[in-house]
This record gives sequence, C-alpha cells and structure tokens, in this order.
Amino acid sequence: MAPEDGVVLGALRKSVVRRRRPGQAEDLLATRLDLQQAKITAHFPEGTRFIWAMDPGVSGVVSPFKRPVLGPKLLDLDSWSVLAVARFDRVSRSVRDFSDLIEWLKEHDKLLVCLDPPIDLSTPGGRAFAQMLAVFAEYERELIRERVADSWHDLKDEGKWPGGVVPFGRVPVLDASGGWRLAPDPQYAPVVFQMVRKYLAGDAYGPIADWLNAEGIPQSRDVQRIRRALLHAKESGQEPPAPAQIIKGKGWTVNGVRQVLTSPTIGGLLPDSDGGLRRDADNLVVRIDPLIPAEDYERLRLALRDRAYASRVNTSNLSSVAYCFLCSAPMHITAYDSSEGKRYRYYICDGARAGKCRSLRVPASLLEDLAEQEFLATVGEQYILEPVYIAAVDHSTELADVIEAIGHLEAGYQSGKVYKGAGGFERFATMMNNLEERRDRLAAIEPTPARVEYRKTNTTFTQKWQATDQAGRRHLMAESGFRIYYARTPVPAAEIDAQARELGITKTAAGLKLRADHIRYELKKTRNAATAARLETELEEITRLRELRKSIPRYKDYHAAPVSEQLARAAGLVASSQPVDLPSASDTEAAWENLLAAPRAILNLPRRPESQSIGLPHRRRKLRQPVPGGS
Repeated sequence: MAPEDGVVLGALRKSVVRRRRPGQAEDLLATRLDLQQAKITAHFPEGTRFIWAMDPGVSGVVSPFKRPVLGPKLLDLDSWSVLAVARFDRVSRSVRDFSDLIEWLKEHDKLLVCLDPPIDLSTPGGRAFAQMLAVFAEYERELIRERVADSWHDLKDEGKWPGGVVPFGRVPVLDASGGWRLAPDPQYAPVVFQMVRKYLAGDAYGPIADWLNAEGIPQSRDVQRIRRALLHAKESGQEPPAPAQIIKGKGWTVNGVRQVLTSPTIGGLLPDSDGGLRRDADNLVVRIDPLIPAEDYERLRLALRDRAYASRVNTSNLSSVAYCFLCSAPMHITAYDSSEGKRYRYYICDGARAGKCRSLRVPASLLEDLAEQEFLATVGEQYILEPVYIAAVDHSTELADVIEAIGHLEAGYQSGKVYKGAGGFERFATMMNNLEERRDRLAAIEPTPARVEYRKTNTTFTQKWQATDQAGRRHLMAESGFRIYYARTPVPAAEIDAQARELGITKTAAGLKLRADHIRYELKKTRNAATAARLETELEEITRLRELRKSIPRYKDYHAAPVSEQLARAAGLVASSQPVDLPSASDTEAAWENLLAAPRAILNLPRRPESQSIGLPHRRRKLRQPVPGGS
C-alpha cells in the first residue's frame, strides 16, 4: 500500500509540569495542545489532511517511538508522509533520540516540518542546525532537572507540594505565589474521614479495603489518571473515556489502606524523607489543612500505636467495645473445646493476658447480653445521627488575589497607557466594579475551622440493631462510641466460709469432698444393710451441703457503661453545636475511684494458695505475686 501523499502527522506534546518562578511568563505553547494544533494547521494550505498524535503529560526525555500515541502512528508508515511539530522541543529533548528520528525519517523518505524555528532537513546546513538545536534542547532539559532538584527543599520548607504522587484525599492547588500546595479534595476528603471512623470502630485494614472496592472508589494514582484524562479530553474537545478504561490498579489493598491511615497528611502534617515531620527553616513543623478533626487524628494515632504492639487475638463480637473495669485495657475473646466436645467462650483483658491485671475471665454470653441491654437501654429509641465532616472555609488566598488584581488595574489606568478614551474608561469601570463586588463578598465570609456535624437519619438504634448481623451490631456500638467496662474479681475465701457458716455448713469444700469420697469407699466394702442405709443418708446430706456451698457466689462482678461525648452526639442526646453535659474530668475521676474501691479492697487481700490457679483454660498457670504499686 502506497503512503498517503500530503497527509500530515501532527505531533503534539504537553509538558509534565511547568512551574513558573515569580515574574516568569507562562509558556503557553508548552502547556496547551490546542495552540500547538492551531499553529500547525495554520502553516499548511487549506484542505490538508491531518492525523493528530496528542501526548499530554509526556516528558521530553521519552523517545518519540515510545510515546503512547505518537509511537504507534509513526510506525504506521502508509498513513502519513509529513511529520509536523509546532516547536523543536516538542519532538525530543535528547540528542540521541533526535538523531535516531532524523535517520529513520530519511531512511523511509519522510519529511519533518518544524515551525519554530523553521528547519530545512533537505540541506546539510539545515541538518547541522537541527543537531545543534537538539544539543541545546538536551542542555535545557538538564538545567530543568537541576532547577527542580534545587527548588525541592525550598518548596518543602514552605509547605508546598514538590510534585509526585498526590496523597489520597488531597488535590494540588496553585497558590498566589505561583507554587502548589496540597488542599483537601472536596470529592475524596470525606472518604478519608469515613476510613478513619471505620478504623476507630475496630475495623481492620482488610474490611476497609473491601468497603472501598465495593463503593468503586479509586486509589490515589487512579484518581490522578482519571483527572488527567478528563483534562486532556476537555482540551482536545474529545469525549472523555469511562473511568473503568483509565483505572490501571487492582483496587484497594491492605497496604494501600495502611498507607492512607498512617500518613500524617490526614492530620495536617507533612512527612519528611527521613521518616519524621517536615520542618521549615526555623525548625517549626510545617502544617497544612487537616482532613479530619484534631481530636480524631489523636485517637487514630493512639489506635495505630496500640494495635501495632498488641498481641494477635481472636476477633470478637465486642471488639473496640468491651474494656476492663480495672485497667481499662481492651477485652478480647478466648475459647476452648472440652473433652466432651462442648465449646466455652470467655472474654479476658490484655492486662490479664500479660499478667499485669487481676481481673478474671468473663463468660462471653454474659458480657455480650449485658452490652446489648446497656446499649439499647441507653440509646435504643433514639434516632441515629451520622457525623459529617465539614471542611474549613477560608477565602483569604482568593481575597488576596482579588486585592492584588484591583491594585494592578488601578496602576494600569493611572499610567495612561491602557483604558484610554471613553470606551477604555467604561471597560475599566466595569472591571473595577466587578472586582470590588467580589472583594466585598469574600471579605464578608467569615473563615470557619473544620468541624463535624451530626445529621439525623430516619432509623433508630433499635431498628438498625434488629436489621443487621452480629458484625454490624459490633460496628454500630463501636462507631457510636459505646463502651462497656467489666471486671470479675474473686470473693475472699474467708467471706465464702462466713456465708457457709450462716447456711449451717461447718466444713470446708475440701472437707466435704473428702468425707463424700470416704463414704463411697465405705459403701463398697460394707455388707450390713443398716450401715449402708446410714451411709447413703449421710452422703445425700453431704451432697446437698456441697451444692449449697457451690451456690455461694465465688466472684464479684463490676461493670459500668458511661455515656461518652461521642455517643451523646451520635444519639442526638445533645445538639452537635452544644457542649455535652457530662460530669467534669475531676468528677468523673472521683466517681471512678469510688467504683474501683470495692474490687481494689478485695484484690489487696492475701492471694489464694499457690496450688490454686486461674487464667486461660487452655494454659493453666500459677498466680503471680501482686505487682508493687499495682491495684
């Protein structure tokens, strides 16, 4: 098939990033594909057929043959005869790549048309001039690299974005100084807020990743790809592709969620390359707009730290809900199967697991039923209020730009060089009036900090409780801020003996067991009917006494389910804009000390004999001595 005579292949390339220094004019030809296309079209006679190869965001260091769009079109030799570029550096910034392209075009009888500067490759002088331009283009590329490297630290010290992958929930915004800063993304910052809420409610990285994938939320790199594609479609006048055609990632993973939640950017801080926080020239921490409230970031930071060092335990129905009454450590499930095949489930706190707390294990069914009763009794009939993160409102930068524009407009008018005559004055007055109205409108908007508002839903806590499974119920309690504190302590042996004497039991449990075993032994040996009848009567009485002694409580249970500020707001017990009317910190501490007085009094008594042990059912261990200074 013969080449298409007169068909022009227009190569358009948009620079990756073009940052202007103060006073530097913008290079529109490098950043706008439509201007490059218009310049090439105007050079050729009317009726010329064009094939356009648009490569937005491709660096000049990439070979023309390796560009996503231009590369395949170059190799389609039968579809074009002339390669046209608006400016020399739109072809390549590499001497080697340019030389290879020239030789390749000459070998295949193709022409190169460069409009700025005009180059005639049919003469030796033109080819030499082109090679010289390629040397300067590569030299300029190296200068650009050096400038970027030199300005990297300056940008970081000023709290500006030096480039690279944009953190999820952020979007780069051009500020008044010409640099870029990371601002909250109106579309995806609320998603980060929801991710934090789920993590604080006890969800692990995996379930959060599954939720993000189910909602169809793209990762940070895919967000950038989608927005670049939409911008390219807008500039070129083409139909934007579907997001599914742009996304290259495999969806959210555990590592992806971990990177978002552990990044200090969500709390308004910037990470440094050494693993610390970014600081300015005065060694002050650089701060930007946070994505979540400060109190939530502090809770997230503590939760990340606690989970990083926590031992691996089984997930439970009260994860992030049940805490120890004595040491406030979280309680987790432990289970074992008996020799008869029966399964036993208990809750035990992390402090007891580590031997630092004397609280005993608690039957799982008892604690789970109590948590349900306390939760529904407190907020069951209340309508659920969902928290919504409201980003900060601050138009100071935009207001400064408007004031600067007013000053620039006044200076131009006073110079007498612009806005001349009646028509010029009318244009000046119109522009000044518009700017002043905009200035007054922005100045009237009071800046507001970021906040969380609670919006009422049409579902009560009881309705949602009944409509969801056990995992959803745990999430509902944890996300609402509900906590139940529980502890089980042993009743002193002396107190048990005193209650036994009140019931007419004079022997200890060990004495009753020893007498019962002796009677059974005597029954096997005796042949006298009267003696056997007497022994059986005595055994029945001892059995009754043993059962009666077993009915004496051996444990004392303590529990509390205080209404937290988070739960009060989530249940609408107070308005989101009003302070929560809860006891003060000093009152709460005093009340808590009163509650802890009884179990502490018991735990300060002498220990049981070392032969008796408690702890995990599958790992019997002797009790340790009390920790000095512990409770």
